[in-house]
Amino acid sequence: EPSASERLPNSLAGRVAWTEMRGDSHVVALTPSESGTDGPTAGGGQQVTIEIPGTSPPDVGEPIVVRVRPDLLNPFDPATGMNLFRST
Repeated sequence: EPSASERLPNSLAGRVAWTEMRGDSHVVALTPSESGTDGPTAGGGQQVTIEIPGTSPPDVGEPIVVRVRPDLLNPFDPATGMNLFRST
């Protein structure tokens, strides 16, 4: 059976690594799952950080699927911290 991220366009499946409250939202680190499995990606340790609205975050270790809106992405270079979509 295909994984949830394969069934939904523009989505990412994984498990919650940690959460941090930020006012009326939460920052959540998601460790992506490999396609078709429930385990961590082969790259190990790589996480995606997302912000979700609300006061009740998912639990650490909980499997979740998030829909990705490309128009709202803000990717950063891990070496420099610079936003990859902004010019110098």
